[in-house]
Amino acid sequence: MSDFFSCSGCSGPSQEISGRPDMPVLGGFGEVKPADEEIDKICEKVKDEALKSIGNAQEFKPVEYRSQVVAGTNYIIKVHTGGETYVHLKVFEDLRGGVDLCGIQTGKKKEDQILSFEIYPPLSIQCELKPN
Repeated sequence: MSDFFSCSGCSGPSQEISGRPDMPVLGGFGEVKPADEEIDKICEKVKDEALKSIGNAQEFKPVEYRSQVVAGTNYIIKVHTGGETYVHLKVFEDLRGGVDLCGIQTGKKKEDQILSFEIYPPLSIQCELKPN
């Protein structure tokens, strides 16, 4: 049985969804890397749009990310939003440097792996359901 499978609903070629993000697949997302100045700038560009979707955050600090080169670059970025809460942002950067926030996963924790997730234009928010 394979550790990876293709997700036909995602943008870009053959994105992997894996329990092993340290093992990239050809055409899939690369290894997890610590956020750097470039990722900080990308997050700053999508911050207002993200905050409209997730509400107020105590902070908005990128921690780590994975990337996938397509006709531009797809990023999945883990962002610390305060306390023990995190979100995962899916961002596309085109070849001219323009960025689009494509999806958000909320209810994440520090230890959660950064995995690919499906997006549906223009923006799909994926939230964990919490019991009342």
